[in-house]
Amino acid sequence: MMLNKSQLDKNRPPAIIDHNLYYCAAGAQASTWAGASNTVTGFDKYVEATGNDRHSHFSDPHFVDPAKNDFHLQSDSPALAAGTADKVSMGELDLEGSARVKSGKIDIGCYQRQ
Repeated sequence: MMLNKSQLDKNRPPAIIDHNLYYCAAGAQASTWAGASNTVTGFDKYVEATGNDRHSHFSDPHFVDPAKNDFHLQSDSPALAAGTADKVSMGELDLEGSARVKSGKIDIGCYQRQ
């Protein structure tokens, strides 16, 4: 069973999907992962079925105020310093223009906590 649709160009290797933080209020076991021809229920089953996200986590990211579209991270967020930039081209700045890497670490998400 394969859910990875990241290989669009057959002349290039597929993207490696890893070091992410996933969350839904229903929880990891109730999460649904849809692929091209099948669906898997549960984060652990998705990882097992695809081989993706072996270093990823499923937990509340602790955004400041998602109801008001404030997706900055609180000080207790599991996304802090949990990302990686290994072998990935990325911009040097977050959405607010702050440096993405701080003390050699990168946060998961669109804002780097300063």
